[in-house]
Amino acid sequence: MARSGAHVIVVGNEKGRSDKSTTACHLAIYLLHAGQHVASVDCRQPAVHLRPLCPQPLRLCAGAGISLLNPQYFHLPSAWGDSMRENDQAEFYIFRRAAGEVENRADFVIIDTPGFDINLTRLAYSLADTLVTPVNNSLIDLNVVAQIDPVTSKPRKMSHYARLVQRARSERLSIDERTIDWVLCATTSRCWVYAICGGSRLCSSASRCGWGVGWQTALPSG
Repeated sequence: MARSGAHVIVVGNEKGRSDKSTTACHLAIYLLHAGQHVASVDCRQPAVHLRPLCPQPLRLCAGAGISLLNPQYFHLPSAWGDSMRENDQAEFYIFRRAAGEVENRADFVIIDTPGFDINLTRLAYSLADTLVTPVNNSLIDLNVVAQIDPVTSKPRKMSHYARLVQRARSERLSIDERTIDWVLCATTSRCWVYAICGGSRLCSSASRCGWGVGWQTALPSG
């Protein structure tokens, strides 16, 4: 799906409870306050994750005379037909239509993805300019992203998730000769934990193995 225009930031991780939606919300609000035009796309089912940014708060604030910055919002539902091929085609069409609507009207598109490998997740990754993967302060979280040697902190084996990212990178390179910047960051609602629970160890391990898997880190060093 070749494209130009808006910078697409996909927030993804196969591990649950890693604050993907919270990170997506924070990114959208930060960019809005920086003066950027932002669109948000929710690929998760049900659509309750990015929705707090949208209709109800706007109505409440309008009633109180408060102006609230808010991104353009889209929800992309999964297709539930009997044919997987037809479902994939329907989701591709919906995704392409949503991308076309915002591509030249937004500066940034923030896409929140589910924590498992489905067609909508793969479509989102194929569009990404930047992939943001939030992780908790735990080597277990890091091991979901790539299997790490506990002694050397070097990548021992690529995880299913890392292979998913590498496939998306290869597809993107073949389409428009551009790659995906992959960034590991601290879970936004638990940053304080890093300062008191050995965040420096996680940061060190992530940085050392990043060259082998292909990510950059934005983790507190302790």
